[in-house]
Amino acid sequence: MWQNIVRNYISNNKALIGKSFGTMSLKGFYMLLQMLIMPSYLQFLGDNRLSGLWLTIVSLISWIICFDFGIGNGLRTELVTLLAKGDKRHTREYISTSYFAIFCIAALILLGTGILISFVPVNRLFHISEEVISTTDLRRGLLIVLCGMAMQLLWNLVSSLLYALQKAVLPSILNIVSALIVLVYVKMPFHQQADCKFLHLCFVYAVSINLPAAFMTVIVFSKKLRQYCPSPFFVKKSLIQSVMKLGGQFFLLQIIWAIISKSNEFLVLTLSEAEAVVEYQVYYKLFSLVSTFAIVAMTPIWSAVTKAVTEKDYLWIQKTYRMLLLLSAAGALLEIVLIFPLQWLVCIWLRADAIIVEPWIAFLFAANNAILIFHAANMNIANGMVNLRVQLFFYPLAAVLNIIMAIIAVERFDHWIGVIISNIVVLVPFELLQCLDNRKIIRNKMLHMEVGNDDV
Repeated sequence: MWQNIVRNYISNNKALIGKSFGTMSLKGFYMLLQMLIMPSYLQFLGDNRLSGLWLTIVSLISWIICFDFGIGNGLRTELVTLLAKGDKRHTREYISTSYFAIFCIAALILLGTGILISFVPVNRLFHISEEVISTTDLRRGLLIVLCGMAMQLLWNLVSSLLYALQKAVLPSILNIVSALIVLVYVKMPFHQQADCKFLHLCFVYAVSINLPAAFMTVIVFSKKLRQYCPSPFFVKKSLIQSVMKLGGQFFLLQIIWAIISKSNEFLVLTLSEAEAVVEYQVYYKLFSLVSTFAIVAMTPIWSAVTKAVTEKDYLWIQKTYRMLLLLSAAGALLEIVLIFPLQWLVCIWLRADAIIVEPWIAFLFAANNAILIFHAANMNIANGMVNLRVQLFFYPLAAVLNIIMAIIAVERFDHWIGVIISNIVVLVPFELLQCLDNRKIIRNKMLHMEVGNDDV
């Protein structure tokens, strides 16, 4: 039965599946680059404490990127509908207003965080001695990276445009180019002090996350979206509320999800020590091999679901959701299988004495990443339908519980793995609720379509 369902679905959705495999293949190459970059960081900086600091900063920057008030996700969702309707003027106004809003947000974030860094004891905040890196150098490095992050908020909107245009492969190419720039740099034989290398790495990283996206923005607005090029003359005050309303909901969910999923390195660093971040990253990088492939394969689904909602094709959404859940189950099984060759992979990737793999820690990482795969399946369907009610209710509670439980679990087990245990306990109830709610919404929509009423 399942074989026939899968075969029929693949036959009817070859274009979408082709995009999924394209993004998955490129993500695989990107992950390979990331695997090469991590040991290169260790070798380049020459100090596990400084490497742990750098990995934490990179993680926090990815967290701060969520402070775009959800404008990227809102633009991605709304643009699909606008392009389908062919309303050229309103489309250009929405794009222009979105870029204006994100520019203002980026400027405010840069100003606020810049002032904060100037006064906060940053070495104490990052739990690192001034003997490793001085307060002055750490502040300089943070300001450089924050400038890069602020510009990335603006340039990164091109990814939302590409997703809305069903060009999900291109954002992966941008990430690959950024990673290549960093990898080439850290492989160069520089003979400098560790603090100088740290500052130069901050600058190269800031350039790498902006240059490819800026170049792609120029291409998109000179070709595919030439008639929709953002202009200050098309910024509409009346649209700002619309942009911020939908974007604001996505922003709230982004920021709370970041607290749940993107703060692990910071929690490990704060509740344990800098060296523990490196050990955490070894497990995380390896187990994320499977989950990232699965999550990336689902990336084109969001915009496709939004398009299906516009066309009232809820039967397709139902079939797609079933396929995503099946893919999630397969991904969970692969996560478990990965436990067995893990020590061998660590030895090949880093070195024989890098870490000794603990099976119980490996199992918890496998379980956590399996949950993240199910989360991606649920979110691509829910966000594509703009069904945010479960997330808006549950996320704030989950974020608070995650931090409290992480503190308790780390103290209880006397180990940083308590952070992962907290993730698992918090996420399992949410995924079950979201799955039930998605199925209910789809079923109700299909029922109302049958009786000729599209209102829920």
